[in-house]
Amino acid sequence: MINSMATFNTLTKFSLAITATTALGFLAPSANALSLTASSSGTWSNPVGGTNVKYQDVTTEIIQTTTRQLIEEAKKDQRFKTQKTIEIVEEITKIETNAKDVNTGKTYTTYTTSKQTIVPETLIGKSTRINNSDNKKNKEDLPRTILNEFPVNSTLISKDTENQVRWGEGKNGQSGLGFEGVSGLNLDLNEVFEIGTLTHYNNVINAGTAASKVNLGLNLNFTDIASQTFNFSFNIDETLNSSPSCAYGKNSHGCSDKITFSTPKNVNTFSIADVEYTLQIVGFSQSPNGTPVKDFISEEGKSNSASLYARITTAPPKRVPESSSGLGLVAFGALAAGSMLNQRQRLKATAKV
Repeated sequence: MINSMATFNTLTKFSLAITATTALGFLAPSANALSLTASSSGTWSNPVGGTNVKYQDVTTEIIQTTTRQLIEEAKKDQRFKTQKTIEIVEEITKIETNAKDVNTGKTYTTYTTSKQTIVPETLIGKSTRINNSDNKKNKEDLPRTILNEFPVNSTLISKDTENQVRWGEGKNGQSGLGFEGVSGLNLDLNEVFEIGTLTHYNNVINAGTAASKVNLGLNLNFTDIASQTFNFSFNIDETLNSSPSCAYGKNSHGCSDKITFSTPKNVNTFSIADVEYTLQIVGFSQSPNGTPVKDFISEEGKSNSASLYARITTAPPKRVPESSSGLGLVAFGALAAGSMLNQRQRLKATAKV
């Protein structure tokens, strides 16, 4: 009996060890070490109402450049011109808009470029005097002339694309909604992360030209798993600025408007290395730990934004019947112990004969 019980206890402990190890997740270390890189984008569809409705992708590229120029200038009554090399640091913003008219299907592209000096010009080295060949005085101030120009360096600061839907007619442009996704986002398990920003462009437009509803398809692309899609619906209440009482408040431009949206309730499930995870949309808010909102008030004549957040967690483990695993090993141990005992008894009986 002593040997039999020892065998039974050993097998029982082995069976329990397998069950406990699986429950704690030691056989699936990737569940606690999940790290993904993601990007997101939006697709607008099914606008209701509105005039001159169009979809457009607006790509904004910001570049910082450093340039050196050899310039020449002269002052009145001086007998020489001055040459010097200066360095200029500028920020260049390039905007490319690819638009499609919803009604006609016509597409077109526009480009705009603007510059802003972010570091005042800096003198490189010393100025040089160039005497006038006839030794005569300058009759007037001579404007600055660029004799030579060459780039020093160029650095891409950012490049982002916003997916927009626009509608309406007005002096200051159209109203609309934009969704700017993220790219190169590194995220970890159980972390609330931002997947994009929703912006309402609330310009003053003519009465009867506003859209009242539109849908957004959110696409999440990951490095190691298939793309995930969520669908949103937005209701747009663009109020009349001529109304004597503004339902959502007002400013100097007119009555504020209200954007109402529904957060998808579905939870997408995916698998990596045989471990299941769930992707859930947390909702729109002003911060990762903020309270999700279902609407926001948008002031007239301004751009008003809210961020969208999501979370990835491990999926609940599937229940596995114990009778087919641990109890089976226990039964096998008891059977083996009984077989060994019977064999020893037969050997003893043979020895006595």
